[in-house]
Amino acid sequence: MLIPGNIIANADDFGLNTAVNKGILHCYQNGYINSTSIMTNRLNFEEAIDMIHANKIITDVGLHVDFINFKPASDFPDKKFLTSSGIWDQKKTDDVFNFFDSQTKRFFFDEIDAQIQKVLKTGVKLTHMDTHRHIHILPCYFKIFIRIAKQYNLKLRLAQSFNEGNYLKFLYRKFVNREIKKAGCNYSDSFKTVGYFLNHTYDINSPLTTEIMLHPLMNDSGGLTDHYSAADIVGWISWLKQFNKV
Repeated sequence: MLIPGNIIANADDFGLNTAVNKGILHCYQNGYINSTSIMTNRLNFEEAIDMIHANKIITDVGLHVDFINFKPASDFPDKKFLTSSGIWDQKKTDDVFNFFDSQTKRFFFDEIDAQIQKVLKTGVKLTHMDTHRHIHILPCYFKIFIRIAKQYNLKLRLAQSFNEGNYLKFLYRKFVNREIKKAGCNYSDSFKTVGYFLNHTYDINSPLTTEIMLHPLMNDSGGLTDHYSAADIVGWISWLKQFNKV
């Protein structure tokens, strides 16, 4: 299956579990995606790394940074961001009103660095970064991510590029995207959901690149689905088939 040259179809959550890993490999093999991002703190990280090494078709691998669940990659010093069992406390990390002092910013910078290094030590080259629940666009994080992306020469996912009805969020996301682009870290010219992409006209001749996000998974029956929205993968594959007929 041919994906248009101005579209990045990225599969998030590589390494989450075996079903996701199999779904992502299947999508590469069938030409449904041309990019993925891997989680370092999930149970099947090593399995995903083995798949990358064994399948040259898996290209454009990024890091899917996670401050939401499971354990940090570093010995994270500020325990208030962790539960009593040592995993991320989402209520503390995914808070739009967080304000970090310079020391806390350093802790999170070092955690991102540890996640990057965990992948690089396996011999897998990273091309970009994005985050679980898009946490990198929050006010407390986005400058940290821009700084480490520049340090490692990695591209960074933009915030959602369209207005979903909340004008203040739209303006804020435009601001974040402007900062990412100004730093030269943008991976694309826009970032859209599959649903938005499918419901709007696509210009094959556009010089601008659009990233869309998928979450492939092979279910217990051996069928491909999307663990975030089953309609996404169905709609995307249907669109690709129509595009390839043109």
